[in-house]
Amino acid sequence: MFRKFSYLLLFLCILLSVLLTCNGNLTLGIDDKMELDDTVPPYFADDSDKTIIITPRSTAVGIVWAEAADNLSEQNELEYKIVYSETDNIDTAENAINNGITAFDWAADTYSGDVTGLTVDTTYYFNVLVRDKAGLTVSYTMGVSTTLEDSIAPYFTSATLLVNDTNMEDATLEWTKAEDIISPQYALEYRLYYLEGESADKNEIYSSGTAFDDDWSADIKSIRVTELTDAHTYSFTVAVRDENNNVALYDTVQTTTEKHGRIFWTDISNDEIRVADLDGSNDADVLSGLNDPMGISVDPVDRRIYWINFGDSPQTIKSCNFDGNDVQTHINTGMTNSGYLAVDASARHLFWTDKGANCIYRSSLPPDNPDAATHILIDDDLGDNIDSPEGIDIDSDDNRIFWTENAGGSGVLKSAFTDGTLVIEVFTISGETYDLAAHDNDNSLYWVENYSPSMLRKCNYSGTTSENIITSSMPTPYSIAVDIENDLLVWIANNRLHVCSLTPPTSDADDYDFTSEYGTPAVVDIY
Repeated sequence: MFRKFSYLLLFLCILLSVLLTCNGNLTLGIDDKMELDDTVPPYFADDSDKTIIITPRSTAVGIVWAEAADNLSEQNELEYKIVYSETDNIDTAENAINNGITAFDWAADTYSGDVTGLTVDTTYYFNVLVRDKAGLTVSYTMGVSTTLEDSIAPYFTSATLLVNDTNMEDATLEWTKAEDIISPQYALEYRLYYLEGESADKNEIYSSGTAFDDDWSADIKSIRVTELTDAHTYSFTVAVRDENNNVALYDTVQTTTEKHGRIFWTDISNDEIRVADLDGSNDADVLSGLNDPMGISVDPVDRRIYWINFGDSPQTIKSCNFDGNDVQTHINTGMTNSGYLAVDASARHLFWTDKGANCIYRSSLPPDNPDAATHILIDDDLGDNIDSPEGIDIDSDDNRIFWTENAGGSGVLKSAFTDGTLVIEVFTISGETYDLAAHDNDNSLYWVENYSPSMLRKCNYSGTTSENIITSSMPTPYSIAVDIENDLLVWIANNRLHVCSLTPPTSDADDYDFTSEYGTPAVVDIY
């Protein structure tokens, strides 16, 4: 009796194990069985649905077909494939599988495709295969077509080529798409060519110029050209070719890249923003009618100028394009005594100080909330060891911010990471300092110091070494900026702009007077 019970128990255990093993694959098993039981291949509602429509081109054809049906597979589960041959040996599914060259591999729920890479004026045979989930395959009716001779280049209904958004190293070329008598518009390919200098001859640019891309690109209508040289004129054309490599050229356009090293500054007496080249030439008004503009910083990525309207109540942070257009207000709440700001173009942040609130702020670029309180980064009320912050600058490579503080008639340079952590003192100053500039190539800070005498000085990032650079003719120094690429310093003193090298031959500010034909410059930046 006990032995029979043991056998029964063993049988039940084995049965339970089998059931548990099968249970997880029950659905799969049903699907597999459906496919195993499927002996009916895909079919067509009408014989005419088996006909494929072939549109010949020079080195390609386009093929369109009607959808098939199946007794078990859903219509969108059926897969299609295009094959071709130079002989009529793909008339059945079996022949097409064995003899056809695949031009368009299996893909579900698609009813058209291109066969490319063909030879001009050559006869080809084409067929489409369709298969269901069980792998049962049938073919459409084989078609035949001869590719066309094509010696006519693409043409333009409106051959417009424009150059936009030129800066020091980049420019955008935009055009209207060409057309062709044989190749469809989406198959036309484009490539941009350019020459340095002014040239109206598009054929010269095409034959002797530089191709911007390594290869042609299909179905595009713009290209951003990079790695140009500043202050240079370039001539451009765009070549367009059809599938038989017939080429047409757009008429040329020219553009001159901006000169590197332009000085932007706010003029507080004339309520304007001005710009000039480093040698003082091309002095121009960017935007006027402001309200005591103070801090200024340039965003080279979006090509915008950010500034603080100190005279607004409450104070505001605004921006405009380099040409003074598209003025936008970004911060209009919560600022009490803000005089300086700095753009972190790499991380896309904007930093500014508020001496009255004892805060440093960081926002996105452009700011996404007009209330300054939502952007507080470093705050004295939170115990962040900050007192009367003023000038501010960024070292994007080291992810550090530097700023000046003036309290009790003396100043200090401080630093923190761009996330506001690790606030440290870098250097203590006997007099007041309003602004500073970071040179990330040699890890140096430059600042203007209002003392007796007033000076332009530098120290390393750790504050362990310092050096006096300009020591005379420096009344009322207020702002400074560094041109890292050209190793130049630009600063404001005695209501004048000055420019010198990082290692000037003399220490007298008058030797580096920029120009005196302006009102009262307040804060300066360089791009």
